[in-house]
Amino acid sequence: MESHGFDMAFGTWMLIGVPWAVIMLFIAWFVLTKLVYRPEINELPGGKELIREEHAKLGSMTTAERRVGWIFAGAIFFWIFVPFIAQIAWFVENMPFLGEINDAQVAMAAAIACFLVPAKRARDDRSGAPLLRWSAAKEIPWGLLLLFGGGLSLSAMFTQTGFSEWVGEQVSGLSSLQSWLIIIAVIVVSLVLTELTSNTATAAAFLPIFGAVAVGVGIDPLFMTIAVTLSVCSAYMLPVATPSNAVAFGSGEISIKQMTRAGVILNIISIGLIMLVMYTLVPLVFGVSL
Repeated sequence: MESHGFDMAFGTWMLIGVPWAVIMLFIAWFVLTKLVYRPEINELPGGKELIREEHAKLGSMTTAERRVGWIFAGAIFFWIFVPFIAQIAWFVENMPFLGEINDAQVAMAAAIACFLVPAKRARDDRSGAPLLRWSAAKEIPWGLLLLFGGGLSLSAMFTQTGFSEWVGEQVSGLSSLQSWLIIIAVIVVSLVLTELTSNTATAAAFLPIFGAVAVGVGIDPLFMTIAVTLSVCSAYMLPVATPSNAVAFGSGEISIKQMTRAGVILNIISIGLIMLVMYTLVPLVFGVSL
């Protein structure tokens, strides 16, 4: 969105994403448990007792766990609330630097804090061992981070080379079509592609392109980019679509046929729900309309 002169804060995105996710969660529960795969039993015998026992085994929070919790709470606060606080007149005048803080800086500060903050009180551990050591950090799946970084680089390349703008110019003839038809087409294309490729890669490749397409056909880029983002998060059919799908399939308790059967229904519902978001939440939050 920055290429179109709009910087969306973390908290602003939550005003769109959270309601959509909550509604989709209940829809998925209903489809999976009431329509497609009705459970043979309504309650797992001894399930509540088992959960209580496992919870009791955890014990009380350690000093290290509390400190990690505070660091993450601070990061969440800066991600969600600081962009709004920075727009208040008093803070604009007296603390203008708040407006310059971005999500990446907050994440880096939280990560560095984990390497610097001691895991235990000084009187309990004089070695001052930090919350996070490099021996643990090096086990992070760096390939996933490279995937994210590569996706962002690809997105920047499309924008800076003028490719996105060129695509937008080529499809300007579609401006005679109804805007809702164009957005539905974009949602369907994004849904199909994200079932076959990483949702991160799909979003990175197509967000700048569809943003330019929106400009070319006379639609506010907000609608197109939000539609694409929600669409690539709606991958329910195949194991390769998202890591969570792969984990579920890897359990051996579900086949591709079963996943596809439920996924098709959820994908169709997603199209309707995303369109509902386009005509309700997006105008309400951003003050724009199709």
